[in-house]
Parts: sequence; structure tokens; C-alpha cells
Amino acid sequence: MADPTSFLFLLSMTLLLQQSYPFSFANAEILNVTTDKSALFELKAHISSKDSHHVLISNWSSNTHICTWVGVTCGSKHLRVKALNLSYMDLIGTIPPHIGNLSFLVSLSIGNNSFHGSLPNELSRLYRLQFLDLSYNEFSGEIPAWMGLLNKLQILFLHGNNFEGSIPQSLSNISSLQWIDLSYNQLSGSIPSSLFKMPTLQQIVLRSNKLSGPITSIFFNASSLQYIHLGHNKLSGGLPTYMFDLLPNLQYLSISQNHFSGVLPEIGNLTMLRELILYDNNFEGTIPSSLLKCTQLQYLDMWNNNFTGRLSPEIGNLTMLTYLYLAQNKFEGAIPSQIGNLQKLELFAADINYLSGPIPYEIFNISTLQKISMVSNNLSGHLPSSTGSLFVPNIQILTLGDNELSGRIPNSILNASQLIMLDLSHNSFSGSIPEAIGNLRFLEVLNLVSNKLTISFSELRSLFSSLSSCKHLRFLSLSKNHLNDVLPNSVGNLSTSLQRLHLYYCNIKGNIPEEIGNLSSLIDLSLHHNELGGPVPTTIGRLHMLQDEDMVGHVADFGIAKLLGDGVSLTQTMTLATIGYMAPEYGSEGIVSTRGDVYSYGILLMETFTRKKPTDDMFTGDMSLKCLVQESLALSVLEVVDTNLLSNQNDYPAMEECLLSTMGLALHCCADSSEQRIGIENVLATLDKIKLKFLKDITGH
Repeated sequence: MADPTSFLFLLSMTLLLQQSYPFSFANAEILNVTTDKSALFELKAHISSKDSHHVLISNWSSNTHICTWVGVTCGSKHLRVKALNLSYMDLIGTIPPHIGNLSFLVSLSIGNNSFHGSLPNELSRLYRLQFLDLSYNEFSGEIPAWMGLLNKLQILFLHGNNFEGSIPQSLSNISSLQWIDLSYNQLSGSIPSSLFKMPTLQQIVLRSNKLSGPITSIFFNASSLQYIHLGHNKLSGGLPTYMFDLLPNLQYLSISQNHFSGVLPEIGNLTMLRELILYDNNFEGTIPSSLLKCTQLQYLDMWNNNFTGRLSPEIGNLTMLTYLYLAQNKFEGAIPSQIGNLQKLELFAADINYLSGPIPYEIFNISTLQKISMVSNNLSGHLPSSTGSLFVPNIQILTLGDNELSGRIPNSILNASQLIMLDLSHNSFSGSIPEAIGNLRFLEVLNLVSNKLTISFSELRSLFSSLSSCKHLRFLSLSKNHLNDVLPNSVGNLSTSLQRLHLYYCNIKGNIPEEIGNLSSLIDLSLHHNELGGPVPTTIGRLHMLQDEDMVGHVADFGIAKLLGDGVSLTQTMTLATIGYMAPEYGSEGIVSTRGDVYSYGILLMETFTRKKPTDDMFTGDMSLKCLVQESLALSVLEVVDTNLLSNQNDYPAMEECLLSTMGLALHCCADSSEQRIGIENVLATLDKIKLKFLKDITGH
């Protein structure tokens, strides 16, 4: 029989253990929660905000449980910090090493703030971490190699910082990684081939860095990859012949703005491909026939390469296409009528190629089209004249300048009721302009320069009256056509939003009507090379851009009265320009040309984005607005642009890229040699491209 004393002893010990174990567990849990709380208090001590009443200042308090704090999510079992989300909180500061003590952390998101400095090594202890978002901050230094220890990480966002150096090989050790975004940094060197071999990787974004070197077939061996963006780097060489055979699930590929060359490999295995973006490289050769079998393709951009050959009728197989950009290549031959099969197409651009023959009528039956641009080709023939053949109710931009088109401008164009820009310049259109063109109420740009139009006085008077209904009209050019009469008073009926009116080389006779002074927004009036006479109307002295104190005028001192004085008679030629905006050949040689207008436009671009006039006092001696912009491109364009444009820090990378492109274009316009200047049609096409790219960058669409 057991000893009663022993039994009582065992019973007492059992009761004691039952009481003490919960007590010990409770103490341990309190200790762990205290560790998390201390770590977050350390973080609070390392950050600040422009807002002195920021929610973290009052909310993160010792008087409340951390699981109730803003941005903090705890696990239900242990009440440990499981997720920390401080994104978009306008915070400034550094990350303390104590954050590495949040050992239960699964998700850490501090994107879109102003954190800076380097990342502490202690973060490598967050072995449960699955989601890490440090995007759009100001972190610097190299991407730490210890990130490769976070082997449960699925999503890694480091984009929009100042990381530099090479991409660490250790990142390829994260076997569970599905999405990595290192874009908009200063990363350099080659891309580790191992990065593309992670078995679960679906999306890799390395755009807008300084990465260089070739891409070989060993890069792509991840069948799970769906999205690859390597654009805006310094990658070079040709694409591997069998590159696309290893990417059966690829849906998106962008390798734009690099230095790739050679022919495009066969691409037919990419049956799921939806977007292919190749612009601004040096690719050559024809479009692979297999590409035209990617029937899921929605977005194809081949702009600014050296592709050659004819457009195959099989392009009509890509019935899902919404965006087809073929501009600035060397395509030749006719546009196939099968393009009319692309009934979802919203944009078709084939500017600056060698395309010839008539424009297929079928393209004008695509009701979804918003833009057609085929500037600078060898297209010929007429535009469709019957009302039923031209049915593009949603088209906003139609630019067909610098071709060999002829015939009358058809009335059917009036069906395009949403039209914003109509450019038929530098063709051989004849006859008159449809009088009802004023029905295009949204029209902003009407460019008919250099055709064979013959417009009588009464027709011109009716045209100006009709265009008075276009309340948004900003640019009107009828230059280098046959007007052969006086300028009607109805020119003053044009929209007060009109900024540029070009009527040079039109054989206009007589006086300039006083009513032209009604065009209060006019900043560019070109009437040179006509047969005008009589006194200069005093109302023209008002035709310089008048802005309030908060804005800089696009052009200052553009009034003729100020330049020539009241009562000065005009003969043969009249040029409206001032020092600072004039091309060098104006002053040195007296040469007037459209290339000079391009120079002035480049200066206007710089003035618009810098909020500085070329006539400002700061520009003396060898320093000019052009020099200032030139120097800024070598350092930082953000230093010279109007600070009001930079209010949204979240869009800095996209804004900087947009401004760099715009200022680069402006400098191209302002080349000292007129032969080196870009043509105005190409200026408009490039600006449109910059705009579309900027919108895509900030919206992700």
C-alpha cells in the first residue's frame, strides 16, 4: 500500500504545477508582447512627420494595447504583432534594429513615405516574413545580401528608392518568392541569371535602373514567370534564339528603352502573351510570323527600332489588339486591309515609316479607335468620301501629315464628333474645307499647312465663323494654301482660347483686320510671306500672353506694335518673334522657316516646365535658358523644373522620366543647326508618346 504522506506530497505538487504553469505562460506572453511594444516604441522614436498632430503620436501610447494601435495587426492566438502597415502616412525617419525583434511579423509595409538610410541587419531575423514593401522611400546603399535569408518571403517591393550597386545573388535563395520589384533605383551591373530560375517566381520588375550587359538563354528557365519588365536600362546584345520557348506562361514582356539589337526570335510559343513592349531599341528584320499567332495579344509597341519589311495580312489575326504602335521603323508597302479585323483597336500609330499606297477604308470602320497616326510616310490616294465609309465616332486624334494624300477633305470626317486633333498637313488636298467643320466642337488642333486648298474670301469668312463653335481650338494653320484674298473680319470670331494662328505663304492681301485683337490668348501669329499692307492695327499690341502673378507667360513681348511701333506699314513679309525665342538664323542671316518655328517651340517647352523666361535677368552673357536646361539634364532635371509640378512625391520617378524626355525633346528642337532640328510633326508625335507613357506609368494601365 502506498504511503499516505507520499500520496499527499504528489497531490500537493500536482496542484502546485497546475497553478504555476499558467502563471509562467502568462508571464512569457506578457514578456513577448512587451518585446513587440518596445520595438514599436523604438520605431516611433526614430520617425517624425510634417504633421505635428499625426495619428501615431497620440495613438501609439503606453496606455493602450499594441493590438489596438493604428497600422498594427496581431495574431489571434499569441497576440503578437503579425502585420505592420504604415504606408502612405507621410512619415520621415529611419528603421531601428529593434524591428528585428518582431519575430512573429508576416507582413511589413512602409511604402510611400520618406524613410531613409540603410536597412539594419537585424531585419534578417524576421524569418516568418512573407510580404515586404519598402517602396517609394529614400533608402540608400546596396540591397543587403541578408535578404536572401528571408526564405518565406513571397513579395518583395523595393522600387522607388536610391539603392545602388549590383543585385545580390542571394535573392535567388528565396525559394518561395513570387513577385520582386526593384525598379526606379540606381542599380547597376548585370542581372544575376539565377534570379530568373526561382521556381515560384511570377513577376519580376527591374525597370528604370542602370543595369547593363547581355541576356542569354540561361536567364529564362522559370516556367512560372508571367510578367517581366526590364525597360529603361542599358541592357544590350541580341535576344537568345530559344528565349521564348522557356516562358510558356508569359503574359507581359517589356524590354523597352535599352540597347538591344538583332532580329526578334520566333515568339509563337507565348500563347498567353498579352503585352509586348519593345520600343526604343535597335531591333531589325521583319516581324516574326509566329508573333502574329499570339491571338491573346492586346498591346504591341515596336516604336523607334529598325524593323523592316511589309505588314503581313496576318496582322488581322490579332483581334484582341487595343494598342498597335509601329512608328519610327522602316516598314514599307501597303497597309493590309485586314487591319479592319481589329475591332477592339483604340490606337494605331505608324508614323515615320515607308508605308505606301492608299489608306485602307476598313480602318475607318473600327468604332473603338481613338487615335490614328501615320505621319511621314508615302501614303497616297483619297480619304473615303461616303458618309458610311468613315465611321469613327470615338476618334480623338487623326494625324496623316507629310504624305502624298490628295482629293478633297471629305464631309464624312464630320462624323468624328469627338475629334480633338486633325492634322492633314503637307499633303496635296485640294478644293475647300468642309464648312461644317465647326461641328467638331472638341477640336483643339486643325493643321492643314502645305496643301493645295483653294479658299475664297466668302469661304474663309464662313470657315472662321464656323470654327467659332470650336471653343477649345488652340492651334489653326492654313499656311501654304491658296487664299488669294483679304483676311476677313470674321477672324476675330475664332475662339478666345486660340494660341497659335498660322497663315503664312497664303497670298493674303490688304490690311490686317482690327478684329484680330479679339483673340486674347494668341501667343503666336504668323502672317509672313504675304502681301499685306497698310498700318498695323493697334489691337495687335495686345497679342502677347497675359498671365496673372502666379504664372509665367508662354511668350512675352510678342506684340507687333511693341516691335515696330504704331503706324508702321507692312509690306511683303512680317515675322513675329522676339529675342530669346528666335532661332540663330533669324538674327544672323534673316532666314525665316518652319525650322525656326520649331526652335521657338523648343524654348516655349522649356519655359512652360521651368517657369523661367528666356528674357529673365538671370540669363546674361553665356548663360541662357537653353544652357540651364542642358546642364540640368547632366545633373538632375528636377532641380530646374517648376517645383509646383512636383507636389505629388508618389509620382516622382514617372515625373522625372517624363520631364527628362520633354526637356530632351526641347533641346532637340533648339539645335543650333536648323537641319538637325526635329520636324514639327515628329515633335507632336513624340510629345504624344511621352504623355501616353507618363499616364501608363502613374496609372499602371
